[in-house]
Amino acid sequence: MNKKNSMLAGISLGTSIVIMGTFSNMTDELTLSLSAIVVGMVIGYSIENKPLKLSALAVIIQQIIGYGIILFNDPNLDIVLSYGAIAGLFVVGVIINILFNVLLGILGSFIGSIVRKYRM
Repeated sequence: MNKKNSMLAGISLGTSIVIMGTFSNMTDELTLSLSAIVVGMVIGYSIENKPLKLSALAVIIQQIIGYGIILFNDPNLDIVLSYGAIAGLFVVGVIINILFNVLLGILGSFIGSIVRKYRM
């Protein structure tokens, strides 16, 4: 599988996890963290060289899509965005959460590359 197809597969699988988690009773942070690990594992398993950089890029893309899906289904979004200070703190929190999930995606990439190395 080439780089483009593996990134597309990881992003679509992570986004489907976010969609399923949004409509169930899972928390948003748990859903986004799980999807970041899955994206990293798919890319780490399918790409031979430089999987860390590509998994970080794919996790960032997937997290932005995931936050869009989660915020689209949030009934309190107009209240959050009506005050500037709350919206600013919300954006800072989202950026910190995305950076943490990038680290989880890199961890998933390590796991995927180890599985590829030791598969039978």
